[in-house]
Amino acid sequence: MVGAGPAGLATAVPRSRTSLRRCLTCGPVGCCDDSPSRHATQHFHASAHPVIKSFEMSAP
Repeated sequence: MVGAGPAGLATAVPRSRTSLRRCLTCGPVGCCDDSPSRHATQHFHASAHPVIKSFEMSAP
């Protein structure tokens, strides 16, 4: 299950593997375009913040 957190971004771990992106202007993390919800793209359209970076958490 995916819930909505601040700015409507995903807060729960998705059931399938998706790529995460972090906004370098204000910091929220959202799923990328390989996810049905496309939270990072939604954030871009709502904020016009143009720069993102991959935010992949790898196992230690």
